[in-house]
Amino acid sequence: MKKFLIFLIFLFISAETLEVKKTPTVKLRVLKPIEEEYYLLTKDTPIKIKVKGPKVLKIYTRLLFLPLDHPEFKNTGSYKILLKTDDKEYIYHFTTQISKQTFDKNRRYYGRWRSINFEVPSGIQEYQLFLFDAKRETVAVRLELKKPSEFREIKVISQIDTTPIKIKLNGPNQFQIRFLTKEKIPITYCIMKNNETILTDTSKKVFLNIDEKETEILIDIKPYEKINKIKIYEKRKF
Repeated sequence: MKKFLIFLIFLFISAETLEVKKTPTVKLRVLKPIEEEYYLLTKDTPIKIKVKGPKVLKIYTRLLFLPLDHPEFKNTGSYKILLKTDDKEYIYHFTTQISKQTFDKNRRYYGRWRSINFEVPSGIQEYQLFLFDAKRETVAVRLELKKPSEFREIKVISQIDTTPIKIKLNGPNQFQIRFLTKEKIPITYCIMKNNETILTDTSKKVFLNIDEKETEILIDIKPYEKINKIKIYEKRKF
């Protein structure tokens, strides 16, 4: 009885966080064999999704290929998928190869999976998936929800061409700074705020707490000409 109640609770939670309106499905046999259920996306049948965030919505896609004996059969194929939100549209262009270990009960072969990671904000969100362009006109889609990472990247720096590097941060929050080098070489850097040194380190990943609503930090890094990119992440506020 206890196991049955746990199962009912699981179904209730799943129904609250992810909902797909009536869409045809197909079961694909993958490798061992393992059967995974996929939704069928065609130009005439978009997929409607309702999901409760914050979550990361992972969308696995597999292109349906022509039969092996078809005169126009090719080992590779391309397709575009459009993800539509309330106010934006995102187009994803994929190229894939046939996977002869992935087929359905009718022995129709599908391509190697290509995926989309889409960050879902807090609250109930509704999305639509459209098959934007594909010669075969059928793509199998599997959906998976994941917990978002603790930090998310923010667009602060696009390129490194001078030193010290100026960065504006909005707090109060905790930030993670990552230094990407062109080669596997050691680096040293000094982080300053209000003309005072607040951190000196050699680690290529460092955490920084900012209490001010808006502040500017300077990073004096050596050798700066070997730095390919600096990535900044801020801690999520759920």
